[in-house]
Amino acid sequence: LAVVGLTVRNAPDHGIVYYVPGSATGTLRVSLLSVHIRNNAGHGVWIADQVDNSAPDGVQPPAAGSDASLDVTVLGSHFTNNGKDPVHSVSDRDGLRVDEGGLGDLKITVRLSVFQGNGADGLEVDERSTGDIRVDMLLTLVAGNGEFDPEDLDDGFDIDEYNEGSIIGSIVSSSAIDNWEEGFDFNENDAGDLRVDMVLVEANGNREEGIDYEEDDDFAGGGDLVTTMFGVRANGNGVDGGDAGLKIREKGAGNLDVTLRGVETSNNLIGGTSIREDADGNLLASMTKATSLANTGHGIDFDENTTGTDVTGDLTATVTKSNSSNNGGAGVRADEQS
Repeated sequence: LAVVGLTVRNAPDHGIVYYVPGSATGTLRVSLLSVHIRNNAGHGVWIADQVDNSAPDGVQPPAAGSDASLDVTVLGSHFTNNGKDPVHSVSDRDGLRVDEGGLGDLKITVRLSVFQGNGADGLEVDERSTGDIRVDMLLTLVAGNGEFDPEDLDDGFDIDEYNEGSIIGSIVSSSAIDNWEEGFDFNENDAGDLRVDMVLVEANGNREEGIDYEEDDDFAGGGDLVTTMFGVRANGNGVDGGDAGLKIREKGAGNLDVTLRGVETSNNLIGGTSIREDADGNLLASMTKATSLANTGHGIDFDENTTGTDVTGDLTATVTKSNSSNNGGAGVRADEQS
């Protein structure tokens, strides 16, 4: 399916819906090229390959969707002010929503696009069965999303992966600004890794974390969190709470390996940079030319939070050519609990 040069606006429900047939196999490709999707009461665009996307996260059986993989390409498109109609809209309606269930992977490529002012997430990608999420974003803005439901504020770009499978990819020269919860919120659950790199990315003015990577977020299953970030800024976040402007956390069994170069986390009303490894596994971190100024909490915080008699893990961190000053907590903190 290719949608090219189309404007869809003011629908009392979703702007565009593509229902994946339950019998589908192979790879289904959906391309949104130079589309403008705005002021629709439901999702701006919804690509649906789950039996029930309203089911609680992670509880659907592996067969709750087709056996097909999804390959979604978004180029030069705008998704604005969807899911905010005062009469017809309900909670959790995104600018672009991609749901994948059953067997198969989910690949999404986004270029030169804008997700702005949508009621829930600007862009949400949800994979709830066996299979990976592969993400590739370049020169894209997600801004001012997530305000519609005060009881469930939402993010700029939200990725959720459940059951066996990893999140793999890169975010390059893109921004998440002034979203009502987190800017970039990437969660990997159960077995599988989280491996998404960032280059020249900014996540400023979001009401919780600017960037939040969590491996084994809700359902433990084992897997590593590995990322390299270069030229990333996460400043002025946290007016409503959270842990840090930049938060990278490995919660279940698995290792955490982080390389940060030229990263700035300043003026956050929470911590600056938080790198945390829980349960069984090691924390290995390298920071060069980092800046962390005037955060309410710690400027740079390494936390190897191992507990229990049979759980082990080491903390190894290096900080060079960096400046962490005038923070409310420690400038640099390293806490090894085992």
